[in-house]
Amino acid sequence: MVGSGGGVRRCRRVRLGRLQSAGPLETTLTSTPPPDVSTSPLSELPRRPWERLELFTQRPAEPPFGFVSRGVRTGATPEELFARCRSPHPHVDLVWTPEFPRLLPPAEVPWLLPAVRDRTRDNLRYNVKNGLVQLLIWSAVGAFYFLSGTPLPLLAIIVIMLGVLPVVQPLAGLWRMRRNPDGYTREQAGILRYQMWLGTRRAVATTVLCAALVVVGVTQYAVGVGHSVEAAGLVKQAVRDGQAWRLLTCELLHGNIAHIAFNLFALMALGRLIEMHGHPLYLPTVFLFSALCASIASFYLTKATSVGASGGIMGMVGFLGVIGLRRRHVVPRGFLKSMALSVALTAATGVVARDYIDNAAHAGGLLGGVLLGLVYVTRRQMGRDELRLTPSALAKLAGVVSTAALAVALVATEVLIIRARR
Repeated sequence: MVGSGGGVRRCRRVRLGRLQSAGPLETTLTSTPPPDVSTSPLSELPRRPWERLELFTQRPAEPPFGFVSRGVRTGATPEELFARCRSPHPHVDLVWTPEFPRLLPPAEVPWLLPAVRDRTRDNLRYNVKNGLVQLLIWSAVGAFYFLSGTPLPLLAIIVIMLGVLPVVQPLAGLWRMRRNPDGYTREQAGILRYQMWLGTRRAVATTVLCAALVVVGVTQYAVGVGHSVEAAGLVKQAVRDGQAWRLLTCELLHGNIAHIAFNLFALMALGRLIEMHGHPLYLPTVFLFSALCASIASFYLTKATSVGASGGIMGMVGFLGVIGLRRRHVVPRGFLKSMALSVALTAATGVVARDYIDNAAHAGGLLGGVLLGLVYVTRRQMGRDELRLTPSALAKLAGVVSTAALAVALVATEVLIIRARR
């Protein structure tokens, strides 16, 4: 959510990398022979679906060794496969070997792990250099617009998101690799599995919510952003005069294209996680409740007009944080850390651009999501091995009511914006 001066929220991401050499190819292949599948950890039956062998297709019968790059399967000798996995270009996504019945990430084949380590380290170093170039470019762009009169805090957010973070993330990866190269590489393989599994899941509730924001955004630009904010934004005096519906309609509006783009990116990522680890009916409830908490906090703690879905999105971060804390045995490694990073980035950008970002709304939305998580993720569900939470009858009813409320808010916002133009 942003204040009346406009501005943008934050987001997050994940990235892959590469590792350390284990010596000449001949030494690696002879001193680290392919393990027997019966001793491999993949032969166990994990509880989490993205860790199952069935996630990937059966390997070809012939040739016995090969790799998949950009969707194309290519046969290879063991020496060629090792060399390909070590080289960053073209990137090897999956491999097959005789000891495993299916395709799998190369880091999960023990004798290929040294090659993947080397590739990961090279990729991280390349990403650092690429990030430095981006930082220089965006710093130059920021300086130009600053001289043209654009407020410095808004430019600082853009430079941090598009310039600083692309440098910091691979640097953090290199630091972690120095501490535990094998562990980091296997963790990246796990992230790849998890992301591929997520890509196969449908997130209907998230898609519908994003579509609603897009519809409102298009109408805003057709009518005029200023008119729409005046008509349905969180104008504090108008709320005091009895227009309490603005506490919700303001969450569907945005200040500019960059604002809605960042929020849509975050909503797509976080909403999918709530649907996968919570339940689709939880998403409208979490968004609605957190959005109202955000607007109420903004109403009592700030004076400026504000708009944006980031209050509801921060509530989604808080809700997922509770899931990551109470259900660590179900969520992937690094899940809780990712939620904490989202909060940290939001707080940092809020400090830098406190005159343009509604920090009260962000804090209120985050608190609302945490409170709802504490209610939904109960002790009865904490020990369960199922991936998704099982909603109670009351939680299902709340999801249906929240969906209806958001639909009414969407229609009302559209009507208010169109009438404002007239």
